[in-house]
Amino acid sequence: MINVKIVDKHPTFRETLAQFLDRHGTADIFSIEIEVERLENFGMIYHDEFDRIDEGSLRYFGVEFVSVQPTRLEVLKTDVTELLDKLKFNECFFSHRSSIHVHANVIHRTFADLKDIIRFYYLFEPLFFKFLGRRRNKNNFCVPLRQSHVSLTRSFPMSTILNTWGAVFPKYGALSLNRLGQGSLDIHALGTVEWRACPGTFDTKQILFPWLNMIEFIHTNSSLIHTETLENLNIKVHQILGISYSEDELQEEQITLKRMK
Repeated sequence: MINVKIVDKHPTFRETLAQFLDRHGTADIFSIEIEVERLENFGMIYHDEFDRIDEGSLRYFGVEFVSVQPTRLEVLKTDVTELLDKLKFNECFFSHRSSIHVHANVIHRTFADLKDIIRFYYLFEPLFFKFLGRRRNKNNFCVPLRQSHVSLTRSFPMSTILNTWGAVFPKYGALSLNRLGQGSLDIHALGTVEWRACPGTFDTKQILFPWLNMIEFIHTNSSLIHTETLENLNIKVHQILGISYSEDELQEEQITLKRMK
């Protein structure tokens, strides 16, 4: 992901993506933004795969570390682990203002693919917020889709959402389509779906990496929403996140799924 604040220093995301695809031949690639505070030793912390950006929403020497290019998830995890180790060693801090945003490439996707990704997320959104904790569903910078003016069950039809390239989605929604872009002249376009729900955390084992695995699973298996039984899908989601299966959640999801169809 190439942040628009540093486009003068790097190729655009789409140019970088094209270069990546030429070399590696895969489109399931991701990038990340990590917001952290208390960086008094700002000059001591660097990583070749991240740019450091001043972030006005943070406090106490707050900085956002932004991927300089998209990559496969396993490579991204290695880069993130190295960066977090440096941040932790320098006693940096994740406050309630800190978030970790994940960008998933969808340039190669069809509208039908995007529809399935959105439906999959919408169906399990309460479970995802329960997993991420720290009252993230009350954070103004990751508004739950179900609490926004976008509703897959009653408000905008899906065709309207997709044909406007996500413009009707809240800018700070937990799932955002605002960086998809509207053509080659859109300088803010990244060609990504942005996942904004994760809090800032050093816990890669219990929180961050299971969440990254969940995002990858949704992007590569979103069509399962049509072919799998809801119970099997529910079990898979719980297994990826490493949390206990709940019959009560299944009943709620059954009701939601019926409304979405």
